[in-house]
Amino acid sequence: MKGENMMNFVGGEMETGPEVSRKKRRRARKPKFEVGKPKLVNDKKKKDKKVKQVVATQMAKLGLEAFPLIFAEIRESNCRLKDLNSKIDGYVLDKLAAWDAEDELRRLSI
Repeated sequence: MKGENMMNFVGGEMETGPEVSRKKRRRARKPKFEVGKPKLVNDKKKKDKKVKQVVATQMAKLGLEAFPLIFAEIRESNCRLKDLNSKIDGYVLDKLAAWDAEDELRRLSI
């Protein structure tokens, strides 16, 4: 009875018997992943390392002479932004003070 051959629907031969079902069970119990492979936990570390490498290569391409100029431009734009923010804050405070004064006049007139 071991390893008997049986004709399947298409006309090909199939093995039958207990060995075949044992093989199928063994295949079903096989893990879907590779045992011994660690999970990818350190993705963030690898990504940070990659970013640092990219930045380092960009810095090397630009050369050290370009950095003081870039930082000077950044400082200048930051100063301009601070000036604009202070002007905007002053304008808003003036408007609020004017509205408060109008409200006080309305209260007094009523």
